[in-house]
Amino acid sequence: MTNPERISKLLALLAIAFCWCHITGEWLHSHKPIKPKKHGRKAISIFRYGLDQLREILLNISHRMRDFKKMVLLLLKQLASPLMRPI
Repeated sequence: MTNPERISKLLALLAIAFCWCHITGEWLHSHKPIKPKKHGRKAISIFRYGLDQLREILLNISHRMRDFKKMVLLLLKQLASPLMRPI
């Protein structure tokens, strides 16, 4: 890939996907916390928690359309008000 416009679009898509996974993971963690291991760290990352959930939903989209809509609304809500989130 040598076309800068295509590369920038790809990076933008990757950034949105990363944010979606992280936001989903944060939401899941607030509802069902990730258990810490014996050394004190979480068993999986917030990002991985969200990625696994989104992957599960997308692989079973015909049965989990309600969950998909909920995750899309969660993403749109966060993207619509970026100034409202603490840094």
